[in-house]
Amino acid sequence: MRVFAYGRLLSLPVRTWERYLVQRGDSRARRMADAELIVVGAGAASRSIPQIQADLARAGERPLLSERGLLRQLGLIPQVPEQALPFAKADIAKRAGLPTATVDLLALFDIVESDNGRFGFRAMKAAIEAGKLLEQVGLPTLAFACRRMREALGVDAPLSELQVTTDASGVVVLRAGGQLADINGQIRLGLDYTGPEIGTLLADADAARSAGDDGRAELLLRRALAQAPKDLDALFELGSLLCEREEFAEGIALLTKATMFAAGFADAWYNIGHAQERQGRRNDARDSYRRAIAADPSYADPLFNLGMIDLDDGRFAAAIESFESYLRLDPRSEWAAKARKAAALARLSLVKAAG
Repeated sequence: MRVFAYGRLLSLPVRTWERYLVQRGDSRARRMADAELIVVGAGAASRSIPQIQADLARAGERPLLSERGLLRQLGLIPQVPEQALPFAKADIAKRAGLPTATVDLLALFDIVESDNGRFGFRAMKAAIEAGKLLEQVGLPTLAFACRRMREALGVDAPLSELQVTTDASGVVVLRAGGQLADINGQIRLGLDYTGPEIGTLLADADAARSAGDDGRAELLLRRALAQAPKDLDALFELGSLLCEREEFAEGIALLTKATMFAAGFADAWYNIGHAQERQGRRNDARDSYRRAIAADPSYADPLFNLGMIDLDDGRFAAAIESFESYLRLDPRSEWAAKARKAAALARLSLVKAAG
């Protein structure tokens, strides 16, 4: 299945959710017209409601999914039990006094929790609260505030925790459990707000990379980082680009910075290891590959590279273990055939070393 992200996904770095799709046999579509499934990213909330509705109307009969819906499909968060979802969309709209189109938006931006078009009791209460807040603060602030509230207070934090108030200087804000979110979209819940300009810069950089214009891509990524120094996608993409050009010092530094903000960023650890291996820093590369595996045990690539390092270094038992783990994750690809040959060589070498 080809999956298109309408708006930037903020729950996972781009490379990470792309890799999860590939592991499932799916792929990322670059255009909505090419997609079989459209995921509505939280970054799209910064657009106007009429624009969002017009854009999504082009999806036709193709299914729409929220970010959390995608996380459920990827197995990264648990499914909601069917018995916990007694309400249909029409029930929510009627009880909350909202148009069904508004309920759709609330669900697609995970302001109201939904699974396969069904809703629970908490969603009913949240829809009532969201209807009040939406009129006062608008969709972008409400969507980002809800996301930050989940991160700060936990996924089960009720939407009633969000209250419109003013801060000490008289600025209108949303208050969530003692933490604040400015009405203008500057969220104060522990993470920097990245608005549409960041998403545009990253999309343009991605297009430049696809066209082979790495110079323009670098310029755009540096602009993105100047605006949001902690942005994981910008750090990862620029760091990876520089490492590909063998500008290892800055490239590895940027990738390492990404892991400081997200220790479980397996793709960043893998690219650090690959760069270190190209530098001849085999022990450092081995450590980075192990960190990538620890962050995501389903990630096969670092297992293969770790096995090759151990094979070359005469650590045959460790190499066999890595190749066998790789083959459990990827038993049929072209790389699986290479892993089998390498494992056979490691076994033969182990026998010779013992004899």
